[in-house]
Amino acid sequence: MSATVRYPLHERLLLTAVLGDANSAPHAWREWRKVMDLDEVDFGSQRLLPLLYRNLTALGVDDPELKRLKGVCRHTWSKNQMMMTAGTAVLAALHDQGIETMVLKGAALVMGGYWKAEERPMNDFDVVVPPGQVRAALAVLDKAGFLPAAEGPQSQPRFAPTYLQLWHSHGFRDRVGHQLDLHWHVLNECCYDGADDAFWQAAIPVTWRGLHTRVLGPADQVLHLCVHGMYGRLSEGVSVLRWAPDVVAVLRRHPDRGIHGMDWPRLLDQAERRRLVLPLRAALEFLNDLPGAGTIVPAEFLSELRATRPGPLEAREFRMRTRGPGMLGYLPSLWLHYRRNGDAAGTSATFGGFLEFMRALWGVDTRAMPGVAFGMGVRLLRRKLGISNDSSRTAK
Repeated sequence: MSATVRYPLHERLLLTAVLGDANSAPHAWREWRKVMDLDEVDFGSQRLLPLLYRNLTALGVDDPELKRLKGVCRHTWSKNQMMMTAGTAVLAALHDQGIETMVLKGAALVMGGYWKAEERPMNDFDVVVPPGQVRAALAVLDKAGFLPAAEGPQSQPRFAPTYLQLWHSHGFRDRVGHQLDLHWHVLNECCYDGADDAFWQAAIPVTWRGLHTRVLGPADQVLHLCVHGMYGRLSEGVSVLRWAPDVVAVLRRHPDRGIHGMDWPRLLDQAERRRLVLPLRAALEFLNDLPGAGTIVPAEFLSELRATRPGPLEAREFRMRTRGPGMLGYLPSLWLHYRRNGDAAGTSATFGGFLEFMRALWGVDTRAMPGVAFGMGVRLLRRKLGISNDSSRTAK
């Protein structure tokens, strides 16, 4: 099946200006300015402005508007310093309790040297702990003043066994607004016993401000960023674009195999084992076709990806998660999430099991589920009719 994901013209122009060379980036910047006002840039595009400034200034582009982007870089640096300080303090507290950690997403890319702190905006600090140490990690976060966020219908989050078994993370916030995501699985698509063993085994040690932790190895980093980019591409109508420069940064840093190099066979194997070939293929084909970004993915690897035949469950999941919610909202995607993780764990999917999963995910009693489902349906209908809801989640 086709694994093509399309972006609007203004987003493709922006990504070309961020990642392109001297022949493509300046032209893309001028064309983007014709269709976009810097005062009205959407949230997803705003997060690329520091990288836009970095690329254009490196290419010698002279434009008065770049002074405004320089201010965005300063703001990003300041905000990230506070975020990284708060996150590092949590890492230290976790380590004091003998809890292993691995850092993901923006914090990992900064700690791993892929981006500078002023180049990569972050909304939160993502840290992974082994599933067996989640309860101990929750106690550490509570002592550090990080309270669990009410996500979805949950008014009081409950870390029930089913929730920890079939979900991957939960958001926390301290009293001054620092946000942290505690993960017990790296990927939302892989929540089962042993799902992260290979990630931990291939993780790269890093030291940040004297603190030792880990980041994903290059191949696993690319898989994680591509899947998160494709399946988190739209969240409440906000386009997520930053996955693309993140992946390019990793690939440009590790062009060859070797110690900590790009292990292309591992990337393909991990994608096949985890039934994530389609989002990986869509992401890498998009990057290879982006003007000026360069051919960063070997042609033979893309050929192998295209030759890999996904199963019907993976194909259905890809269609649903790249097209956005239908009339039933996210319920079909959640059913497939329940199915794929149950299959990996060797358990059969049942309606009763799915209801238990939804009850744990929503953090409500069984008797409250019809009311919650009705409320979610109303919010979905309002969104489809263009009527704003009282609150909405922000893309991460």
